[in-house]
Amino acid sequence: MPSVIRREQALGGEVPADNTYQHLQALNVAAWTDSSAQASVLGASTQSEQAWASAPGDVISDLMAHNFGRSQPRDFVNQWRDLGGALLSHLATLTSTPPQYRQTFLANVDPRLPLDDQYSSVRLGAATAHFQVKTRSGQTVDLQIAVNKSGGGIPGVQVAVSSSGALSDAERKALAALAGGLDEALAGLGRSDAPEMNLSGLMNYDRSVFSSLSLDIETPAAQKTALYDSFSLRLGVDKNTLAYKGPLGEMQMRLDAAPLLRGSVTQRQAAIAQYLQQIDAAASRSHADETLVNMFKSGFEQMLGIAESQAGKGVAGIADAMALLGYGLTDQIQPLLTGLPDFEASFSGKFTRNNARGVLSEEGEVSYAISQQTKMQIHRREKDASIVQTRHERLDASYARARNGAMLDLKSGNYDRHTIRDDSTITTLIEALDGAVDSAEERTDKKLLHVRETLVDHEVTDRHATPDDQHFAKRLV
Repeated sequence: MPSVIRREQALGGEVPADNTYQHLQALNVAAWTDSSAQASVLGASTQSEQAWASAPGDVISDLMAHNFGRSQPRDFVNQWRDLGGALLSHLATLTSTPPQYRQTFLANVDPRLPLDDQYSSVRLGAATAHFQVKTRSGQTVDLQIAVNKSGGGIPGVQVAVSSSGALSDAERKALAALAGGLDEALAGLGRSDAPEMNLSGLMNYDRSVFSSLSLDIETPAAQKTALYDSFSLRLGVDKNTLAYKGPLGEMQMRLDAAPLLRGSVTQRQAAIAQYLQQIDAAASRSHADETLVNMFKSGFEQMLGIAESQAGKGVAGIADAMALLGYGLTDQIQPLLTGLPDFEASFSGKFTRNNARGVLSEEGEVSYAISQQTKMQIHRREKDASIVQTRHERLDASYARARNGAMLDLKSGNYDRHTIRDDSTITTLIEALDGAVDSAEERTDKKLLHVRETLVDHEVTDRHATPDDQHFAKRLV
């Protein structure tokens, strides 16, 4: 088999602040060609010389080499498979201070370059995953994975996991419990055909042990197997955020961490289902890309689902304010609201559609936003209050479509042009006096517009607008 070089690396020492390998010290370099077990991992047919920054042979090193050696498919599902969870689980077993592990694998050593330079160059142009969790005791656990298959750096894999200080038994147990959730998240986001948001395993982290959690993924343009450029998830005490950017478009979500007090599971599920129906309706009306919409809906539903795990855990916010009103009045008010935390969510992107023969027949772009905002004012006496919950939705889309199912040719100037402009607001107004709901009303204001234009030789020969304005109110009590 080909020779495999390893660099003996000291296990002690301080982990760099960013946990990277900018300048590794040059230590003893030796040939490593012993057991057949390593030969089976690295592949006997490999002709290139490979190298390790420290002695391989542990579970993590085996995963790094095995995953990198996968040829089909070459997406990040295979490159990241089980690696994040293995790193978290390994850190949870370490008792050193501070606990840490790091390793670099070079898939193709360049004999013309210093080995240290090649180790540090793996991150150049690599796809990176950065996971971080902070404990309530003040420690920071940091995990990084870099995979370079075709970037501007050296082909290989680099991993690092560390804690800023010693972890308690409870913290190590909670950290190990996140291993499966991290692997599920990376596996879903690493798919090259249709990324999936499998985030529930991370969102249900132990909040009695950890104060915040984050996951960031960056994929450079050179890595052609991913359908995203960047992904970011932030879960914390006050708010939770999610962001995506890639060839499909962009999406952003921001949700308050505080759920409304005493909302029933049935009530919240019904509200989430209603929001998902609105998103489906907007997607159908605008012809938005199905994969982008499904990713948005999945992330949106899971982010709203965090409220389920946080209900009744004393999260500060509107719940505290409503508690001042007393349980009797709260029980009257709660069924009139959605029971969900306030949020802002949006997606945008370009899209194309093919006809039955697989030929481009439509292309366009869409921008969609949906939000909820709840405000409450307690008057002179604690038993008097005014509550306003506003649900807003905005859709802007335009697309060009070929006539009669033909191929779309914008240069010819012969096609139909569609424009969608929708704006909807639903406002719930509640007045409470002397410890009881005095009035409650829901007001709906919708302005929908669909414009279709027929173009012949770049000239508009026909224009048809379909406006739909709706304004009505209904009493809730």
